[in-house]
Amino acid sequence: MFITITIWVGLAIFAFLLVASLLGHTPFWNLQLTNQESIVKTALTLVGGVGAVAYLVIKYGYSLFVVGGGVRR
Repeated sequence: MFITITIWVGLAIFAFLLVASLLGHTPFWNLQLTNQESIVKTALTLVGGVGAVAYLVIKYGYSLFVVGGGVRR
């Protein structure tokens, strides 16, 4: 499960950087955070996105567990 969450978090961060670079018309490696407010907004956006992705992956795994009948011995 950890590997799955790690992969989805990486994809979420990449998607965030891609959208930020497309909206800002600059490559993501040249993104510049110029003031304290933009740094805080970006950090909170990344943390919220990562948390949302982790939550969705865990809930999806739980739903598969419930539909599958749990652990069979």
